[in-house]
Amino acid sequence: MIPYLDLRRVNDPLRKEIQQAVDGCLRRSSYLRGPETEAFEAEWAAYCGQPHAVACNSGTDALTIAATALKLDRATIPANTLPLTGIGLSRAGARVALVEVGDDGWPVIATPEDVPVLLYGRLPKVRPPDGTLVDAAHAHGWHPPAGVHAAWSFYPTKSLGALGDAGAVTTHDAGLADVMRDLCGRDDVMRHERQITSRMDEVQAAVLRVKLRHLDDWLHQRAEIAS
Repeated sequence: MIPYLDLRRVNDPLRKEIQQAVDGCLRRSSYLRGPETEAFEAEWAAYCGQPHAVACNSGTDALTIAATALKLDRATIPANTLPLTGIGLSRAGARVALVEVGDDGWPVIATPEDVPVLLYGRLPKVRPPDGTLVDAAHAHGWHPPAGVHAAWSFYPTKSLGALGDAGAVTTHDAGLADVMRDLCGRDDVMRHERQITSRMDEVQAAVLRVKLRHLDDWLHQRAEIAS
């Protein structure tokens, strides 16, 4: 019997490292907006080749936060993406439209409002224009070009998966990163009229930091299996 999903194969070899990381959070009594999250933001930004990363509660929230900060009015997404892509963008106030995909899996019509979705880790056929928001939830290991903003999910089944839900947005725009942090809710003071509470907890950040050290090896193994 082959189990449909067996995440123990990923987590068991790292059990000691993960336990040490979680124990560190317990010793510090630090669970939100602490050193693990700050360190993961810096490490994930560097890994993606972008100077700024803003951690949040989920990949869906990452899309909402980025689209709100970018003030997206319209968003066109491929019809074969997960509904949460559209939900995340719609919550930001964007009018979401679906476009069919062709035999190659990419939308048959390109529009200036496109939010590309890198399903199964497939990279865009052409470089997205500056200012484009990309749903990169399946594309851990991709280095977004300068001027492109990427929303990431660390759902447990992703190539880089937490032990719960978690997400982030990476960008080259320092001002946009500050706006997104205000949207996430830095403290008990409301800093943005559309602020939501969306924070990555310290335990998830600590676990992701452990796993990030192994991500390149996992991606290499996937490429070998695919070939």
